[in-house]
Amino acid sequence: PGSVKTIQHGAFAQCYKLKSITIPKSVEEIGDYVFENCKKVVIYTPSGSCAESYAKRNKIPFVTTNI
Repeated sequence: PGSVKTIQHGAFAQCYKLKSITIPKSVEEIGDYVFENCKKVVIYTPSGSCAESYAKRNKIPFVTTNI
């Protein structure tokens, strides 16, 4: 939900079946190794968001949205 500000270290690590996640612009901080071993995940997030920067930095596929 929009009240989430932080995604903690390793929150989704080892979630092998995770295919997609929507991260709203309200998220201001994403910890290390959040998507470790999530080989199929695609992040959906607004352009210019913290999640977009995280995806680029960690070479995770992403799609920009209007959420």
